[in-house]
Amino acid sequence: PQFVSTPSVIEPRPDVPDPLPETALQEDVDPHLRACNMVMGYHIVASDGDIGHVKGILVDEETWAIRYFIVDTSNWWLGHQVLIAPEWIEGVSWSEETVTVDLTRQAVKDAPPYDPAVTVDLQQESEIRAHYGRADDPERTRIASPR
Repeated sequence: PQFVSTPSVIEPRPDVPDPLPETALQEDVDPHLRACNMVMGYHIVASDGDIGHVKGILVDEETWAIRYFIVDTSNWWLGHQVLIAPEWIEGVSWSEETVTVDLTRQAVKDAPPYDPAVTVDLQQESEIRAHYGRADDPERTRIASPR
């Protein structure tokens, strides 16, 4: 079987200062360049309303590609975490601290729960994509490696 590279979870660390200070945002810096830590806690807005908040990010350790955002829905339902791929994000509002996704609340609510103790493999990725009605991404298969 093939598995994706073991993803790392990026979670907020209040003891680590933001690498992009507020003054840098006012200088001649690429406005699209942000630290991952900046979106932690941002509210997730589905096509039909709020659904949760960003709890963490799964990163491929070989390519440093963001594979999934870990979304905590505990404020809306009896708490579980789900995964949302970055390509399903329609936009980020830095001023409103929201991430808008191209998914319905019901789709996120019914998504397979994320278990941080289990490595996400290609089969799980296919199941997640099938749940959301998204086709398998050949790019994800390409970076998979045999274990």
